Amino acid sequence: MHYTRIYILRTKDDTLDAYCDFAAWAQMQHGVKIKALRSDRGGEHTGRAFTQFLREQGTERRLTTHNTPQHNGIAESLNRRLLERVRAILHHSGLPKNLWAEALHFAIWLKNRTSTRALGNSTTPLEKLTGTKLNLLGVPKWGQTIWVHSGTGSKLDACGVEARWVGYDLDSPTHTAFTGRTKTLSRSNATSSSQLRLLVSTHQYSVSSCRHPLYRPQHHPRRHQLFRPPRLLR
Repeated sequence: MHYTRIYILRTKDDTLDAYCDFAAWAQMQHGVKIKALRSDRGGEHTGRAFTQFLREQGTERRLTTHNTPQHNGIAESLNRRLLERVRAILHHSGLPKNLWAEALHFAIWLKNRTSTRALGNSTTPLEKLTGTKLNLLGVPKWGQTIWVHSGTGSKLDACGVEARWVGYDLDSPTHTAFTGRTKTLSRSNATSSSQLRLLVSTHQYSVSSCRHPLYRPQHHPRRHQLFRPPRLLR
């Protein structure tokens, strides 16, 4: 069914840990054991620890011939298409290239929720895997301007800061926002200086005049009347 799940590795030494996580997820969540693993002849796939784990799991190893990526055509084609989508997402949004991992996760999120020819163009990989219908209504555009709630500042400071929407959090039903100040990502699971709550995710609003139904300012200061000087007696 070509459902895709990806792990971002810092180095190739993390390959075994990522594969163990995937094997445990497949068995625990879907009751599936990996019967065969196809890969190239890289050292991260043929090391002693990796080989021992495959033997313990009863998984067959199928190695491709050197300089013949066509032997693993599905994976190579997927890598090429994902790279093209990540390049297009970053170029269209104008955001820095160091957000490539967030763009990649969003590209895979969309792929798993898009109908494919392998399934007869009638269902999506996620529907085939979980058996539930999807609702993609209201999915934001990657890189669009949003406002996130800020818990810092005084009562007279703005309640939100401008940010860019860069996808959904992988481990919780929250959003991920790029503030652009320190080049860090903030998630909406808390209201602190490092984690900001997402408030508006459809259009760009001014904090002082926001009337979006999701907007909940902390303070409602009264409007002070303008001072009028007394009229001079004639």
